[in-house]
Amino acid sequence: MDEAYGLDFGTSNSSIAIVQHGYVRALPVDPSAQNPAVTSSVLFMDDRGGSFTGAEAIRLFVVKNTGRLIVRRRVTSGKLVDTPYGQELVQSDADVALPGRFFQAIKSSLPNDLYGGTDVFGSFWTIEALTAEILRHLKTRADRLLEKEID
Repeated sequence: MDEAYGLDFGTSNSSIAIVQHGYVRALPVDPSAQNPAVTSSVLFMDDRGGSFTGAEAIRLFVVKNTGRLIVRRRVTSGKLVDTPYGQELVQSDADVALPGRFFQAIKSSLPNDLYGGTDVFGSFWTIEALTAEILRHLKTRADRLLEKEID
């Protein structure tokens, strides 16, 4: 094993490094960030199926939400829960015109067995899948920088 990645997936920030021929170096996987070798551990998933991490995720979240009309509507999850008054349908007011979903501090939810996942524009995502999406972006960026795939 002459080359391998080392990954630090943090609650706020993440980074990826490569070891080659016994030397380690952090990779600048987020060129828009203040320190390109450190990326924010955030994920933005837009309403068209795209996913973005780091500085690009933050930028898109801000751009797509600036000046937009918020459309709130009563929605239901379809789930029944037991309450002191009997079973009730889970309902809430939601912004139904969201241009995307923004996730941060995903790592803090990993140990929570009660967090089953969330709906993202009709697709169910577990906390593990959201985490994997960030890690996939990091590896893809690192492979692109090195112009080869590190297994």
